[in-house]
Amino acid sequence: MGSLFEHGNQYRAPKVIQVTGTPQRKTLARIDQLLVILPERVPAALWRKIPQGTRVKKLMRRRKPGATPAIATRLNNERQTALYVGAIGSSADPFELLTFARKMLAVLGAEKAGCVGIWVEGFAASEQLAILESMSAAALAAAFIMPEFKSKATPPRIRSLRLIGHAHQIDLNRIEAEAEGNNAARWLTALPANKLDAISYVSYLKDAAKANGWQFKKYAVSELEKMGAGAFLAVAQGNDDDSAAIVRLRYRPDGKAANPALSLVGKGIIFDTGGNSRCSICISTWVAARLHTERCLPCPG
Repeated sequence: MGSLFEHGNQYRAPKVIQVTGTPQRKTLARIDQLLVILPERVPAALWRKIPQGTRVKKLMRRRKPGATPAIATRLNNERQTALYVGAIGSSADPFELLTFARKMLAVLGAEKAGCVGIWVEGFAASEQLAILESMSAAALAAAFIMPEFKSKATPPRIRSLRLIGHAHQIDLNRIEAEAEGNNAARWLTALPANKLDAISYVSYLKDAAKANGWQFKKYAVSELEKMGAGAFLAVAQGNDDDSAAIVRLRYRPDGKAANPALSLVGKGIIFDTGGNSRCSICISTWVAARLHTERCLPCPG
């Protein structure tokens, strides 16, 4: 097996495509599993937009209150697209949206990986966008494969993602960049202590810096002693060796030399005998993941 960084970058995220407005029949014919999100009260005219709307309307009347998805059926097309319909209120907050999205996406594991469509209809434009973004974030998190060290790799859960219904162009770059950063932090945090120690973590950050064009600087124990980093070194005394280190990562978009607009600091205690190691390491991994997200986005002028 290669380095930890190489292992973590074996995953290939699903391709995300936007389909603006009401989808045509040929668009739906390419989708294996279609998630349709409607308001809790569906206007009569809206059923005419939904494929097999009359049948779906009758099934929705028989749904179990509070169930997510509300119903499951199939489209009458050659692919026999699986159709899952969910309903949510227009005033749902971000936590409620992500909880709803997680429940909607939980059904995808019943079939082999393929093209997943997310169609949001019947909401104001701002509400529709918020739901699409939450569903996309949850889908890209669900598709991600967490750390595994076995001979047979886990097959993909989602191969491609189509976002349907919004009339205007969505910032897919930001959605994908945020998902990549989020998944990088999740992957590092979930690694067992025998895979992610101080040495391998520093090596990971060095490889990540090289791949992303960051500046990398490691401050080893000997340098930290000269710098008077007493608080850090007091904690590091619990180590059997001098592998503890502080790493500084810098990112200057387009080679700009201006003063930094943002500085982030995160601790990363790999193995904490007096607390929760995963909680301790996650702050550090979040900082690295945030830097990755910023690297993937255009720098504001």
